Amino acid sequence: MHELDTLSVTVAIELDNAAFDGGATWMENANTLLKWISHSNDVNVVEVLIVHNQNYLKPVSRYMEQLPVEWGDRVRSLSLEKEQAHYYIMKNSAANQAKGEIIVFLDCDLTPIHGSFKDLVEPLYSGDQVASNGYTCFPANNFISKMYALFWYFSIYHKLETLDKYQLHVSNFAVRKDWFLPLGFDVQRGGFKVCCYLLAQRLKQEGYDISRSDVWFQHELWNHSIKFFIWRAIVAGRDRDKKFSIRYSKKKYDRVKAAVKFFLLDIKRIYRRHINYRHVVGLNRFQAILSFCVGILFFSLLRTSQVKAALSAFNNNIEVVPCKFIT
Repeated sequence: MHELDTLSVTVAIELDNAAFDGGATWMENANTLLKWISHSNDVNVVEVLIVHNQNYLKPVSRYMEQLPVEWGDRVRSLSLEKEQAHYYIMKNSAANQAKGEIIVFLDCDLTPIHGSFKDLVEPLYSGDQVASNGYTCFPANNFISKMYALFWYFSIYHKLETLDKYQLHVSNFAVRKDWFLPLGFDVQRGGFKVCCYLLAQRLKQEGYDISRSDVWFQHELWNHSIKFFIWRAIVAGRDRDKKFSIRYSKKKYDRVKAAVKFFLLDIKRIYRRHINYRHVVGLNRFQAILSFCVGILFFSLLRTSQVKAALSAFNNNIEVVPCKFIT
């Protein structure tokens, strides 16, 4: 076991999701993250990279001017051309620029609610660990977020059994740079979650576990509109088809069969989460029934999109958020 001050750490905070904000909330979130990081003063954080597209150049510059002295010389801006400011390309760019031996990826729409920064990175001081992940959950502060908490793939707060062993959330993810850099996130396959999936598969194939630290973050909802709900389900369906095609088969029949099979598993998973955890998130019986119906609608759209993708030629197009959802 290494001493905490022997391995250097780079933190990369990306602003891709700040586009849904339309204001300066990302600055408040970034301040919260920096304050949280600073509480673990025995971790050797050598730099923090604010990764953004060029549209954020001026506000990021203003933000850095108001930073406390303790961060002034350790926070720097990493600006990318707009066409390069894709979520995972941002993270790869930060990794390539990182000075630290450990890279911690954090998103600007997260708020730490339990656990310390030290808890997140400490597993990587052991030579047999290369990746550490915290937990992400939706806040249970209104019906929409409670509904998402029950049907989405995030964990339910402090219910560890609601996350699969190799499910990876790179919104709060620490990794050893020497292991990560040779391949990084595979952005050539397209998709939003395909990169996470492929990295998790690489860890599994190389015999590594994802160290789960008892660190929890609340994730802000992206967009409350029905149009975004529909689009998110459709793009997730294309993601699922790409994952299956990459790992198992590109044959159309196999891909369609997988979509149907996983839809039945979706129903089972959503049903169990609503039965077992509706009280945890604070839904009454009527609200839980409504939430269950919305969840079924979401996955009906998702798996229909997956079938449509399965009946089409496999493509590696990078998924981007349509301009109409960016404020």
